[in-house]
Amino acid sequence: MTDIYSWILSPEIRDYLRGNYRPTLMERQAMIRGAYKPIEEKLSALQELLGEAETEGDRIFLEKVIGVYQFAVREIRECRRDELYFYRTAVQFGGDSGLFAFPFTYLGGTEAGICRSYQWNSGENESFDCPASCGYTVQKWRRRGAWRPVLSFDLKPINEEYRTTRFHLYDTLMKQTKMTREEWEKSCDPERPHPYLLPFSTGDLVYLDAPLLEQPVYGVLCCWTSDCPDCSGERYILMGYIENERFRPMDLSGHDVAFGGSEYRVVDWLRSVSMEELPAGQEILGEIGAYLRRTNHQDWAAAKYQFMHIFVRSQNIAGYLPYRVQQAALAELVGNYCPNHPNTHFYK
Repeated sequence: MTDIYSWILSPEIRDYLRGNYRPTLMERQAMIRGAYKPIEEKLSALQELLGEAETEGDRIFLEKVIGVYQFAVREIRECRRDELYFYRTAVQFGGDSGLFAFPFTYLGGTEAGICRSYQWNSGENESFDCPASCGYTVQKWRRRGAWRPVLSFDLKPINEEYRTTRFHLYDTLMKQTKMTREEWEKSCDPERPHPYLLPFSTGDLVYLDAPLLEQPVYGVLCCWTSDCPDCSGERYILMGYIENERFRPMDLSGHDVAFGGSEYRVVDWLRSVSMEELPAGQEILGEIGAYLRRTNHQDWAAAKYQFMHIFVRSQNIAGYLPYRVQQAALAELVGNYCPNHPNTHFYK
């Protein structure tokens, strides 16, 4: 039987889910497909998972997914006379950006080039070098009259090698598989919330250390389950952190870190941290976390309100910047909680 939990990189999340959550077959195949592992290993795991299918529908679906992976592996590795690879440095982020929902800025210059060999492209050639910790993105182009991309894939550093962990087939190739675009994307949507609870609660201190980040991001969490009629039962998790000496929020409710399409999963890169491990100048996060934990034991809505007041609501006032960290004391950050005030239910 496939040890699905081994496909999660965060040790504490992996161990917690192993003892508290049994994913469905569809959730297991999504865990495998979204993992930070080479696609060849994913193909092998999916073939093993096929033996665990209990219904005809699940078996047919997995056979289609396996067929797509087999097709993609062949197309990624084979470069014909009328084809070439175009590669460039993958995006890496850090610092204060002003990119609205994306709380990072682009770092450094880009490296780009063209090659005709997958072996060179994947780093088997000694001259291949990756200047960014998050690797390369690669497109395979084909000439049928005009040059057009037919697939894209990544090259991520894994165990001192560059390996492909994800791929995208353009319509030209997707039509050659037995699976529709809708089936493929719906069954492993990176923007959907993860269906399982994480071992964290409001006030917990954590750090995020995905490869796309220049350095780890430390923060305090706010977790709740929505009672909004349109999204009742959906779970949310926000991280309040410090960026450029101001408080900021980061949404970790979805499958991916920070924003959909980042290709780095929350369950791989989110870890607990103690107050003593917080970086110099960010000790206030420990005070906020302790205050939110105390408040959450008495009234979760009040704890959520205070988190929003400190990390979110201040940014929605015209002409008003988020709280500055260095001049702030905890008593100055706390707002007046009123259960009947309409803003109390902000960000359901």
